[in-house]
This record gives sequence, structure tokens and C-alpha cells, in this order.
Amino acid sequence: MKDINKLIGKKSGLLTAVKVVKAEDGEKLLCKCDCGNEKLVKPEYFKYGKVKSCGCLLSKSKIKDIKGQRSGKLTAVKFTGKIENHSAIWLGKCDCGNEIEIESSDFTSGRIKSCGCLRSESHIKDLTAVDVN
Repeated sequence: MKDINKLIGKKSGLLTAVKVVKAEDGEKLLCKCDCGNEKLVKPEYFKYGKVKSCGCLLSKSKIKDIKGQRSGKLTAVKFTGKIENHSAIWLGKCDCGNEIEIESSDFTSGRIKSCGCLRSESHIKDLTAVDVN
């Protein structure tokens, strides 16, 4: 495509063309997706709207609703609209009051159980049982 540089700054779907990159199979556009990810796209696919996202649109259509589910001290509040590592990012509310963003896979597997406050609590020593005599 001879006028590839004219596509820089243009938008196609959720993608914005950032710069031209030389690849093994020719020049491609490095595009930034609205979800934050980057994707290399053939210029003609970008120009004619054949590629509309980094793949997150497909992922978003497959997102499992975990709103209200609990993992340890966390409750899933809402989907943030972000996708990272092919996993939906949810806002989690901790029983201590803090909120964190967490990948749904970490939430549903139970790998993350708090905002970090559980880790802090495990380092607190109970000084009420210490004999000072």
C-alpha cells in the first residue's frame, strides 16, 4: 500500500494507527486498541475495516458475568471494560473497603483473596498475649 503513512492517527473500529513497522511479510501498522493492547495490522485490513480490535471484541463477547461473586475478602463489583492477558479485568471491593482491579481468572481461581490487606494482617503480632514480667 503506497500511502500507508496517511493512515497514522486514523481510527478503524477500536484501533488507532500509531506508526508503520517493517515486518517479514511487508509493512504493517502498529495500532493501539481502545482497551490498551497493541496489534500489528496489514494496512489494507485497517483501511477497509476488516480488523476492528486487538481481539478484545471477541473476548468481550465471551466474558462470564461474575458480579457479586466472592473470593476470600473480595467481591466482584463490575467489569471495567479492560482485557489483559486474554482475561477480563473486574473491579473488586475488599471487605476492608479498598477497591482493586483484578483479572477474572485470578478471582475465580481464588488466587487473589484480598486487596493485599490479608498479607498485612498476617505480619501483625498479637502483643496482648506477651508476658512483660
